[in-house]
Amino acid sequence: MRAIFSSFVAGLGMLACGNAAAAPAQLYEKSVVISWSEAREQTSSALPDGAARSVTRNGEFSVYISSAGRTFNRLTFSGASMGRRGQMRSGSSEQVNGEGAGRARSVSFSGRTMTAVSPMQGGARRILVTFDNGFSGCSAEVLTGKAGGASKIGSGSLMNPGTRVEILSVKTGAATCKVQNGNVFGN
Repeated sequence: MRAIFSSFVAGLGMLACGNAAAAPAQLYEKSVVISWSEAREQTSSALPDGAARSVTRNGEFSVYISSAGRTFNRLTFSGASMGRRGQMRSGSSEQVNGEGAGRARSVSFSGRTMTAVSPMQGGARRILVTFDNGFSGCSAEVLTGKAGGASKIGSGSLMNPGTRVEILSVKTGAATCKVQNGNVFGN
C-alpha cells in the first residue's frame, strides 16, 4: 500500500503540470459536488502542547464548468475545531482554472473521468470522479496520502486561517457525488 501511495504522490507533479483535456461539452453549465469525511490524527500550531489529536473533518469539493469550459472550484472543510471545545467551524478556498487561494489544485478531464489533485507539503489529495454515460450522475473516490519518506502532511488550515496543521494519518470515508444543472456557487 505504501508503494502505491508513494507512486501516486510522485506522479502528481506530472499530472499537475501537464496539459489537461477540455471538459466534456455535456458538463458545460453544470456543477459537480463531491462530499466525504476524514478521520485524522493531526497536530496544530494553534495548540500549545503540540500533542496529536483525533479529529473528524467533513470535506466538500465543488466544481462548476462554465459555458466556455472554464473550471471554478471550491474546497471546503468543516468540523469541530481543535482547542475550541468542540466549536463547529468551516473554511474554504476557491480557485479558477487552478489559480486562487492556497496551492494550485489541478482539475483535468479524460473521457468520462475528472481528476482533481490538491498538492500539500509532504503529500496530496486526489479526487477521482467517474461519470455515467450521460454525464448526469457520478461516483467518486477520495484518496489522501503521504509522499514516499514523509512522516506527515503539512497544510494551512482552512478552518483556522494562519494555523499550520500536520496530518500524521488519515482515513478517508466513502465519497458521494452528484451532478447538477447550473452554478453551485450562485454566480
